Amino acid sequence: MRSPQDLVVKLGQMPIELAAPMLRADLAALDTPALLALVKSTGEAHHAVIAKRKRLDWRVVKAIIRAGHEIAILTLAENPGVVFDEEDRAAMSTYAETMIMVRGALMGRPGFVFLPAGTRLNTGDGLGHANLRLVKLARAGRHAVFIRDAARRLHMTASGLAAALSLSPDVSLALTTCALGMDQAIFMHLLALWRGHHGLPHNADAPHRPLLLSVFTLTPDQAQRKLTAGLGSF
Repeated sequence: MRSPQDLVVKLGQMPIELAAPMLRADLAALDTPALLALVKSTGEAHHAVIAKRKRLDWRVVKAIIRAGHEIAILTLAENPGVVFDEEDRAAMSTYAETMIMVRGALMGRPGFVFLPAGTRLNTGDGLGHANLRLVKLARAGRHAVFIRDAARRLHMTASGLAAALSLSPDVSLALTTCALGMDQAIFMHLLALWRGHHGLPHNADAPHRPLLLSVFTLTPDQAQRKLTAGLGSF
């Protein structure tokens, strides 16, 4: 019979596509020491799958947090079964400063309190419930639903918003996110997803970037008027 140590070594050496089903399974051999050994010996892909487990010992949670891989941190934030102590909340709050999706997941987590307390995490970024849904849609590649929901909130037709995003996707997306009350950090995150989905380089050309970021000097109402009026007025 294979020992727990042998299983850890084998799982650590497996491609994640093969290891994932076993990492998710409720195997007696995958106890806390085994999971800690796996976190220590593997990287982001394995950590993210481990972070999905229903019951994680606090030591495993801390090990994943210390490793600091973004997808694994996001997975922990989205796992309702994970319990964060005060030290964990402080660390997750620090990650949330720069990891937009982690920030959104933590904001949607019942009872989560950011530490140290700071309003910048909770207000001013435009990542409320409705906007968080839009970010998740874009992240999942569900751009048609993103356009439909965004258009409804902006009192536009979905076909009109789709046409604007097709004509000049970077500027139109900037105007759309600004009109929805999102900040430029969220826009840059969405821009990379949007361009990647359409086979473009993830980042806008450097000479083009000041124009895009200048959109966020507008108020949401001003951005919406420019978006509705058409790009010719920008």
